[in-house]
Amino acid sequence: MLIYKVNVLEELKKVGINQTWLYQHPDCGVSQSAVSDLRKGKIIGIKTLDALCGLLRCQPGDLIAWKEPGE
Repeated sequence: MLIYKVNVLEELKKVGINQTWLYQHPDCGVSQSAVSDLRKGKIIGIKTLDALCGLLRCQPGDLIAWKEPGE
C-alpha cells in the first residue's frame, strides 16, 4: 500500500505555496479535490503527483513510499 513519507501540504508551504494559491492556479495541476485528498491522507493520482513533483522540484519517491499492508 502507498503511504506519504512527508506532509505534502507542509512541504508546499515551505516553498511558498499554500492551499489558496493552489485554488487560484487550477492550471498548476493540483485540483481542489486533490488538496482535500491530501488533507485526508488519501493517495492522489499520478497526474497530481507529477504536478506536485514539479512544484516541489522532487522525485515521486521523496513524497510516497510503498509498505506492506498491516505494517
